[in-house]
Amino acid sequence: MEGLSRRLLLLFLAFSALAAAPRALGDDLAVLAAGATESTVRDVVGTFEKETGQKVALSFGAVGRLRDRLQAGERADVVIVTPVIIEQLEARSLVRSGSRVDLGQVGGGIAVRAGAPRPPVGTADELKRALLVAEEVYYADPLTATAGAYLLKIADRLGVGDEVKRKGHVAPGGRAAMKALAQSKATAIGLTQVSEILSVPEVALIGPYPADLQSSTTYAGILPAGTTHPEAAAAFLRFLTGPLARTRFAKAGFEPTVAATKAEDPPAYGPELEGFDYAFPVQRFDLSSQRETLHMSYLDVAPEKPNGRTAVLLHGKNFCAGTWESTIRALAQAGYRVVAPDQIGFCKSSKPERYQYSFQQLAANTRALLDHLGVQHITLLGHSTGGMLAMRYALLYPQQMERLVLVNPIGLEDWKALGVPWRSVDEWYARELKTTAEGIRQYEQGTYYAGQWRPEYDRWVEMLAGMYRGAGKETVAWSSALLYDMIFSQPVFYEFERIETPTLLIIGQKDNTAIGKDAAPAELKQKLGQYPRLGREAARRFPHARLVEFAELGHAPQIQDPGQFHKALLEDLRTAR
Repeated sequence: MEGLSRRLLLLFLAFSALAAAPRALGDDLAVLAAGATESTVRDVVGTFEKETGQKVALSFGAVGRLRDRLQAGERADVVIVTPVIIEQLEARSLVRSGSRVDLGQVGGGIAVRAGAPRPPVGTADELKRALLVAEEVYYADPLTATAGAYLLKIADRLGVGDEVKRKGHVAPGGRAAMKALAQSKATAIGLTQVSEILSVPEVALIGPYPADLQSSTTYAGILPAGTTHPEAAAAFLRFLTGPLARTRFAKAGFEPTVAATKAEDPPAYGPELEGFDYAFPVQRFDLSSQRETLHMSYLDVAPEKPNGRTAVLLHGKNFCAGTWESTIRALAQAGYRVVAPDQIGFCKSSKPERYQYSFQQLAANTRALLDHLGVQHITLLGHSTGGMLAMRYALLYPQQMERLVLVNPIGLEDWKALGVPWRSVDEWYARELKTTAEGIRQYEQGTYYAGQWRPEYDRWVEMLAGMYRGAGKETVAWSSALLYDMIFSQPVFYEFERIETPTLLIIGQKDNTAIGKDAAPAELKQKLGQYPRLGREAARRFPHARLVEFAELGHAPQIQDPGQFHKALLEDLRTAR
């Protein structure tokens, strides 16, 4: 029974699964998921696609087979398997360390055909008797499926291992085994994960494994090392831990894991963003500045096919080197070496309590880093506050500059000269101590993303909010206060005409950013942050500027629409050579 029947069934079901498996095409998010999660993931994926506009290509199978596919080089953006399989993949550097998200745990159960007699299985002796009475036993391949391997352990423990193997009808996965059980005409029983039993209407769950035999299996999602859609992949995993997915997982027989329960608490990060991982290895540059021993954290990403050029990316006030993630990938794929530092006072870099912050000082720190790396000539990209810093850098070190790219830079107007009230550092500090995730989210939705919101933006909200939940909250808030004072009081607005470097201005037209606008009189607020006007005025004042406008995007076009943004950026860089 186990011989020819088993091989034929395996071949038939494997071929059917292969033929039915969708393939990731174009920008589809490729998801490889354990069969135990299939009913839930299929149930909720349509909502994710509708909410985000991101198409998802799903493929399901036994966890061992999914592991083998990744090891064979198959590309995926998300993989959902067991912790044991994740450890095996981590050992071969096939997944991103730190990206694991526990989705839930599910135990094993016993099934019969719908309408068939239901033998008692509440105790070990009753389950043993049911296995002996059954003419056929259906289960997943123990070589590749967790449920199949555990079933054989139970059978051996009950002293009926040989009997179960003799009667066995083995399928590639638990759900396939249940579908085969539904077609049986014999007195048959099936054993697999409860979620797989519940996903097949033609069979009936007659009970979980007896308590003294039960062992729940945890399923977790993780990002493969080779994902080409890391932000969307992370957003999909967050979606699978959200309210809708949690409800559907529970309906399918899953229970929260201890780790998943803890994960529902908002994350708290250290004052140098300890606990939050960037997509690329973080390196450290030690420097001495203002009688302080400091360090700058930075990313240095090498291209596969170098074009001999280096792009340096400067982040904004509420951003970090890590938020350039998709742009780093786009530039590296285009042949650029990409260096993205966290400035002193920000993110993963030092936050000295007594430091004379100035754009000149931050530019000098960046120049010291580039000298350390042996970088002589650069294409410099600055976003938001990073745009002000990039302009100051171009004024200080014009001999290094090949191209200047300003992405929705702030400082295209002088807020204090327009009448925005001055705040003391102490007032900024008191304001920053009140920072919350919801406050960040509301501000970013209205300013950065033109009133829109997508799940992948939450990652960057939690990055910022997590530092204000951690033990270093006061350090973070104090550094932020000092930096706001620098931004407000050190305009570069009056020096555009002195910037001789060929410049690309990229402006999301829905942006309305203005430092201190929340404290401005009502009549002044309406006049601040008018980026359609500000971008055009600035482009006329730069000696060698080209302006690209995105009519429907806000303050962070590289995050809101990376495809459109990178197309414009790379086209400009190609023609500028």
